[in-house]
Order: sequence, then C-alpha cells, then structure tokens
Amino acid sequence: MQFLVLSRRRTNQFSDADFEQLVPSEGAQARHLYSIGFTRQIWHRGDMPGLPGR
Repeated sequence: MQFLVLSRRRTNQFSDADFEQLVPSEGAQARHLYSIGFTRQIWHRGDMPGLPGR
C-alpha cells in the first residue's frame, strides 16, 4: 500500500524560526525511514519554497 501526503507550512501560526529548529531532526528521521525501507520515495513540492537560504 502506498500513501501520498501533501503538506504545507502553517505560516500564519509559525515563523520561519519555528520551522528552522525542526529541520535537522525531521531530515534525519526522513533519511532513517528511507534507509530502512519504510519510506520508498520522498518528493518535494515545486510550488512551495523551502526555508530561506536552503
């Protein structure tokens, strides 16, 4: 079974600084799940920019 998850930042409630502190742990978890075969693909949205400077 596969799932497609679309997400967006809730910028009206959280600042870039709030997101910035989560990026390292979220990225590490995504890489871990991919490395053990739990996640098969990770796609990034082209219509939403990432964090400034990334």
